[in-house]
Amino acid sequence: STARKRANTKRRRRRQMESSSSTFTTTAYWIVSLPLTERNHSINGQTIQERKDIAFQLLEAKTRGKENGELCARENRKLFVPELKIGTLDSLLALSDDLQKINGQIENVTQKIKRQIQEIGEHFAKESQQQRRRDNMENNNNSNNNNEAFTAQTILTVDGVPTEEYLTDFKWDEAKNPAKRQLRETVEKITEHVMKIDDELKMKLSEYVMAKNSLSTIARKTQGSLATRDLGDVVREEDMVETENLTTLLVTIPKFSAQDWLDSYETLAQFVVPRSSKMLKEENDYSLFTVTLFRRTVDSFKNAVREKNGAFQVREYSYDKDKITENKEEKQSLEEEVETRRNELYEWCQTSYGEVVSSWIHVVVVRLFVESILRYGLPPAFQAVIMRPKERLEKKLRSVMNAAFGNGSSSHWSATESGGGSGGGGGDGLGGERGGDDCFPYVSFTVTL
Repeated sequence: STARKRANTKRRRRRQMESSSSTFTTTAYWIVSLPLTERNHSINGQTIQERKDIAFQLLEAKTRGKENGELCARENRKLFVPELKIGTLDSLLALSDDLQKINGQIENVTQKIKRQIQEIGEHFAKESQQQRRRDNMENNNNSNNNNEAFTAQTILTVDGVPTEEYLTDFKWDEAKNPAKRQLRETVEKITEHVMKIDDELKMKLSEYVMAKNSLSTIARKTQGSLATRDLGDVVREEDMVETENLTTLLVTIPKFSAQDWLDSYETLAQFVVPRSSKMLKEENDYSLFTVTLFRRTVDSFKNAVREKNGAFQVREYSYDKDKITENKEEKQSLEEEVETRRNELYEWCQTSYGEVVSSWIHVVVVRLFVESILRYGLPPAFQAVIMRPKERLEKKLRSVMNAAFGNGSSSHWSATESGGGSGGGGGDGLGGERGGDDCFPYVSFTVTL
């Protein structure tokens, strides 16, 4: 039944309000590949894995040890990069150029979905605050709880775990993205999947916005001054006297002139019914009054109103019960549609966010692999790491890492240099493209979640 449907919708909305947050915090992570330094290469008999472990231990000692006086990194985690299919040098160069654009596209879709979750979450949080105030008023408990902030937080997840945990514990999805498949094909399939999600987002968002705009159009008719707004929700059928000889007019009066109206309206024309005027509503600067008179004197009454006081205004209004009912039903239907589309969009965004972030991180890993091959050569010999820098210590951390991993590297890759090259530096967002403005002796990208 309709009542049951509304009750279910109300319960679902309550659950969403209780799990929503008006803001999300953001955390920056560095996705880097560390070179196996000349000192490490010179140790005879060591395997690639042993040299990787030495590189990671060096990173830990320099960025989280006590020798620098303070910790520059909150966390360093090894990142497993599978043995992806390399192909030719030309194919890697071409893919490297494309990955920069693809990464930006996927990051943009991620941010759009996250923004929708945040905006709808703000709406739910506002509703929750208003509901709490109403509950407090009903319970006569207006002291402290009225100002209580809504602090519950939506936890964005990927594959059922919080987003940051998914990144720091990243595992390559071999089922969706076989490591032995051509890298170009893997990237194209990931991109195609994300673009389909983006198209679906546009469609769902368009439907939601159209419903909201239609509701806003109706709502605007019942807003504003009593002199201009629709009066369907103000005037009742019993307020209007409509017979063969009598009719009721509606007049808007400035509030400060209400007494002047009551003292004079009976004398403005002949055949005005004495004591027939009553106030229906007072809102902002205006009051709405009725007056009943004989139909044949309506025109002379309107002229007298205009001549007496330009502030009085006779509203052209005809009570239509069927039209009022139709408008109320249309508004209620649109309210339900907006709420349904909002809830569906919110749930869809939460699910799709996880899919897009997963795709994004896979593209980042592919990009890290490609840039590392172009930077360090073959066979693949680098240690991939996920780093979480400490706030306001990013420059110091870069300096520490440059000193630790710059030995044996060309000064071309110094952070003080800029220009072209064949490897990956660091950059804004997911920077680090070859030839970027910020270059380091290791490949580095930034992921902000």
